[in-house]
Amino acid sequence: KTTIKETREKYQELVFGVISDTHILGDIGEPVYAPVLKRREKFKKALTYYKSNNAKLIIINGDVSEFGMEDSYRVLQDIIDEVYPEGEDRPQFIFTADNHEYWDAWDSSVTFEDCQNVFKTGLGLDAVNNHDPVGGYDFISISSDGMDGSDATYNKQTIEYLMKKISYIKDNCSEKLTAEGLSEKFKEMYYEFEEFG
Repeated sequence: KTTIKETREKYQELVFGVISDTHILGDIGEPVYAPVLKRREKFKKALTYYKSNNAKLIIINGDVSEFGMEDSYRVLQDIIDEVYPEGEDRPQFIFTADNHEYWDAWDSSVTFEDCQNVFKTGLGLDAVNNHDPVGGYDFISISSDGMDGSDATYNKQTIEYLMKKISYIKDNCSEKLTAEGLSEKFKEMYYEFEEFG
């Protein structure tokens, strides 16, 4: 099996990792049971793997927490700090919110906006939707804005934000974005999938 390190010379432009559906749960004053510890260990294992491959960016995509509670984000940050201690070079992190970040709003007086504020504060973000240039590439991250039943939803403002950012990148990109050009770029990318469980 070819590793990222072995193909880096051929494909080295930006090494980044994507982690999805971590469903981290805080301690919430109860004994931590085995499935919660397993999620934390899987997340730590994924971070350690990306660290060993010198990832410059890690995207943690949706369902970062199980219920969108403040303590979950503290636990997540503690795991990041354990893998990347203060003073070490850290990759840039991009976080997106999905339906589990809003579960606290289902049966309480908590609003979707309250949930977004907890998400931003807990992860040290200025906004839930972001445009992050990393290594010469533009990453646009959008978070869902709420829920319809158990499905995440995206409101008009979020879609407009996305379209505005795509337009900005298209207008300011030195390379013309075409379907053929994107297809060729994707062919040049090296993908590796690892299941951390």
